[in-house]
Amino acid sequence: MNSVSHCDTPLLRVAYLDGGPQDGAPVILLHGWPDDATTYARISPVLHQAGFRTFSPWLRGFGPTSFLSKEIMRSGEIAAMAQDVLDFADALGLSRFAVVGHDWGARISYLLASVFPDRIKCCAALSLGWQPGKPATPAPGQAKAFWYQWFMATARGAEFVRNNGKEFARYQWDSWGPSGWFDDAIFDGVASSFENPDWADVTLHSYRVRWEEAEPDPAMPNSPAGKQRSRSSRCRS
Repeated sequence: MNSVSHCDTPLLRVAYLDGGPQDGAPVILLHGWPDDATTYARISPVLHQAGFRTFSPWLRGFGPTSFLSKEIMRSGEIAAMAQDVLDFADALGLSRFAVVGHDWGARISYLLASVFPDRIKCCAALSLGWQPGKPATPAPGQAKAFWYQWFMATARGAEFVRNNGKEFARYQWDSWGPSGWFDDAIFDGVASSFENPDWADVTLHSYRVRWEEAEPDPAMPNSPAGKQRSRSSRCRS
C-alpha cells in the first residue's frame, strides 16, 4: 500500500492514498460501509496507467481520518460527508474533479454531481441507484434485507455495534457476496479502519438518521450539502 498522506480541512484531518501522474486528471475515490480507502487498491493502478491522478480518502469515522474537535457532531449524514469531500478537494486545490463512489461513496457521489455540477466533471456510482429525497418505507422483502439498519436503530443493536463492531461488519461481508470472495487477511486489513473511535457513532447516526430515528446534523440546515465552509485547509504528504 502507498504511504498515507493527510489533509487538514475545517472539520477533519483526512487520511488518504494518492497516486498517478502529478498532472493527471483528478479522480476522488470514495469507499462505502463497512469498508475503507484500500477498496480501490487494484483499481487505482489501472487509472494511473490511463493517466489519471487518484485520491482515495478514508471517510469520517474510518481509519486514520479524525475529527479536529470533540465538539463536532459525529454525523453520518451523506450531506455532511459530501461537504467533507468538497473541503478535501479544496485542500488539494482541485476546483473540478471526477468522483467514483461505492455504497456510501455512491450516495455521496450522486449528491455532489446533482448539487455541485460545477465541481464534478463526471460521476461513477457503484452498487446503488440514485435515490433522491427521503426513503419510502420499503416493502417487506426489502425491509428484510435492511435488517441490519433496523437493528442499529434499537438501543440493543447500537450497543452491539459499539461493543462488537468488527464482528458486525464481518457478518455483512459474509452475507453480501459469494462464498470465498475474500480471505481473513483482506478483511482484517480493512477492519483495522473500524477501530477508529468515531466509527460506531458515525455508522449508527448514518443509518438512524436515514430513517428519521436520529436528529439530523444541525450544520446541514439549508442545502443538501450545507453551506460551504470557509476556514483554511491544508495538506501534507
